[in-house]
Amino acid sequence: MADKRKILDAWIMAEMLESGDVKSSNLSKFEAEEYQKMGYYQLLLSRISKCRSWSKNNKVVIYFDIFDFSKVLDGLRKEYRFKEINPEVLSGEKVGFILKFQENNQCFKLLGNELFISSSYYLKNKGKVPDVEEFIKFEREFKEYIRKVFSSENIIGFNHKIEAIRKYYGIELSNCYFKLLRNGEQDEVKLNSFYLRDLRWAKERNSENLDSYLGLRVDKNQVNLEIRKNKPDYNPAVFE
Repeated sequence: MADKRKILDAWIMAEMLESGDVKSSNLSKFEAEEYQKMGYYQLLLSRISKCRSWSKNNKVVIYFDIFDFSKVLDGLRKEYRFKEINPEVLSGEKVGFILKFQENNQCFKLLGNELFISSSYYLKNKGKVPDVEEFIKFEREFKEYIRKVFSSENIIGFNHKIEAIRKYYGIELSNCYFKLLRNGEQDEVKLNSFYLRDLRWAKERNSENLDSYLGLRVDKNQVNLEIRKNKPDYNPAVFE
């Protein structure tokens, strides 16, 4: 019989592996030549000036450290002795973290309540699957740092703030992208799962209902309703 904690650990890992999905082909890259001429601030304003129907409710999103997740999974496979991983997960790109801004009168205001750092980024940098509490701490420290950089007490300009963040996390400019979101458009990043805390909680609890849900407990009154013919427990008799 499978162990409940192992099942839930695998579930937690699966949720974390899906965090931060993104496609760089749908984004604009900070090209080195453009950046050197204009910096982040002027470059973004230049793109906004060419954007039709731009309003103060629209957003600018900066994506830091987009990376090939297959390299991270190679390390995880060795560490956790995986035999194989879903190819759709293996071939994907992930983003480390994103910052969102509202532009108004050529000023960029950080949207502090929309900060995002992916658990995939933790996996990449720490080389291990974090305990949920570890990741919450990692996420909290990230948000505190970003808010400090953009606090009113920090009088350095926008270019210096973005550059300070990039260098603090050791991210190459070539792995940074941006996107202009208009008219309520959403960015395409898959956020961290809301289930992580609940799964962590479930690992420490004893529940007959949970055990039954995970297939660890069979009720003698349970009726098999499998109707798929290609399944070993196919049971047509129950519908006769």
